[in-house]
Amino acid sequence: MAPSRDRSFLDLEGATPLKPLVGFALLTLCAFAVHPQGSDWRYVALAGLTFAAGAGLAWIGAERDGWFALAPAIAAIAAIAALRESQGGATSGYSPLVVLAVVWVALMLDRRALLLITACTALTFALPLVLIGAPDYPSSGWRGAILLTIVALVVGEVAQRSVMNIRHQTVEARRRSEELEEMHRAFGAMAGVAREIALGSEARELVCTAALTSLNATMATVVEPRETGFTITGSAGIPLDRSQIRRVEPVASLQAFHTSRRIFIPNAAQDNRVDQTIVRSTGLVSIVYEPILRDGESVGVLAVGWDSHRVVIDAKTDAIMRFLAAEAGASIERADLLAQLEGLARSDPLTGLANRRSWNDAIASAMRDQTALCVAMIDLDHFKQYNDEYGHAAGDRLLKASAAAWRSHLRSDDVLARIGGEEFAVLLPRCSLTDAADVLERLRRATPSGVTASIGVAEILPDEDPNDLLARADAALYEAKSAGRDRLLAAS
Repeated sequence: MAPSRDRSFLDLEGATPLKPLVGFALLTLCAFAVHPQGSDWRYVALAGLTFAAGAGLAWIGAERDGWFALAPAIAAIAAIAALRESQGGATSGYSPLVVLAVVWVALMLDRRALLLITACTALTFALPLVLIGAPDYPSSGWRGAILLTIVALVVGEVAQRSVMNIRHQTVEARRRSEELEEMHRAFGAMAGVAREIALGSEARELVCTAALTSLNATMATVVEPRETGFTITGSAGIPLDRSQIRRVEPVASLQAFHTSRRIFIPNAAQDNRVDQTIVRSTGLVSIVYEPILRDGESVGVLAVGWDSHRVVIDAKTDAIMRFLAAEAGASIERADLLAQLEGLARSDPLTGLANRRSWNDAIASAMRDQTALCVAMIDLDHFKQYNDEYGHAAGDRLLKASAAAWRSHLRSDDVLARIGGEEFAVLLPRCSLTDAADVLERLRRATPSGVTASIGVAEILPDEDPNDLLARADAALYEAKSAGRDRLLAAS
């Protein structure tokens, strides 16, 4: 919310006082029209000129701050004083009109202006009593002067308090409206997050970006428990690489996670629950930790920080934080589900190995590197006979056990895939045929449950097509089986 411009105490937030001035002028003209016979027209004319001068000053200073705003009211009081003199002084019926000037000031200006115009009103009644006196202004007029001054002040106070309450309510309504607009924009951003997640984007990064945008924050992170500890899984606005902050002790995050309650730290540099390395590198001053809940249980923490001091969490920030955390929980759940579905679509459900789709992608990627590459085909010997003798459940256990045993002898970037039935394929990037033979012999000997395996291996030739490479490895496997099984043969 943009701060309002500072204005003088006599300016009504830039409002032009001409409309109430016109209304007051009409009342005064009506007073002129109904004046009793025998009025002294010299003072009537003086009253008109005085009021006209005040109106002229108001017109000139309509767009200015300061004393010009008081000109109509002061001129009106002076005009009323002249009208009183034109009708014989204290006995004139014009005296109560000063209340109009006071009320006008109370409605348009502030308390200091109200006290000033009330003082002018008191002088309007007091000066004739002191300087002119009887018979036009007898001493008995003091009672009426004091009474009218008090009445004018009380009426002005009541009117001003009413107006100030209305103004306060208007400002509060405008503030709430702006907060709702900002929240609407935040909700729109989060709706965009949900759409992006549906398209497979990174949910945690999008949540953090939405937090920065909707809360005008400096940084935002999503922290979740992992096997290696409490880990930053999403971030925005942090100038450090995540590898640089893996050793951060997330004390405040852990506290928010375990208690499922928000933690607000207004002075991060003075709180030992916040790692000071992050504070110094990001310039954080205030930070809030909002637990991310799923079915009432904490699954993570959304941390949002600012580089400016915040004493409290206002209603707008509170609402947006709650919404972001709730949406983060749902978004992360959807993203994790999509990742699981993607993993299932690319893996063999029985052994957990790569399936044919993943295998095709892996071999295509490895061949683009144009480095040494070997491919092997593995087949469990007499697997159909094993199934017939021990049953399909035992056959499934054999497949899983074989996959686990073989995988334990491979490097992290090697690929073991089940491409159908009891047939497996092995991708060995950056591996010569001699080295591949050593690895594959270990795999053959590791086959569990007394079962044997036949293996055929082929090393890629210059400009060879993936299908041709697989065909040569498969041909080598066929030769191994034809030669009596339980052996490794290399393609020629």
